[in-house]
Amino acid sequence: MRILIVEDEVLLQMQLISLMRRIYGANGPIDVTCSGERAIELMSRVAYQLVTSDGNLSGLLTGADVLTWVTKNQPWLADRFCLISGDVAMIEKSGHHRYILKGELTRASFLSVMSVPKPQPVARDNEWDEIPTVTYRRPVNLVARAR
Repeated sequence: MRILIVEDEVLLQMQLISLMRRIYGANGPIDVTCSGERAIELMSRVAYQLVTSDGNLSGLLTGADVLTWVTKNQPWLADRFCLISGDVAMIEKSGHHRYILKGELTRASFLSVMSVPKPQPVARDNEWDEIPTVTYRRPVNLVARAR
């Protein structure tokens, strides 16, 4: 599995590398960058199966900007993208459902966030009209008829 970690704090980079190795094994390559610009450049050239990104990166692009680029240019990767941030307002603004608050990053929290299915839209009223109706028929008592 090819993994990209976008994080500008060295201690969190090391924590994420260790976490990814424990979860996904030591065999796959893990690329690390500290800027959103470099992350987009790497994703343009390399096919990643998983991306984790800090929400507030130093530089021109934030983690939410990187997520927006992924959603537009590599939509298959958006569901394998995890934002890690302490900025709740930024996470809510992004609308992304796979995130972990800084300080809560553990193996269990990462696995639970990445295993949550993507939220499905709620059915509109007119969609219920397409559900077929089942008619219930009363069972026939053959013994009573035979008499």
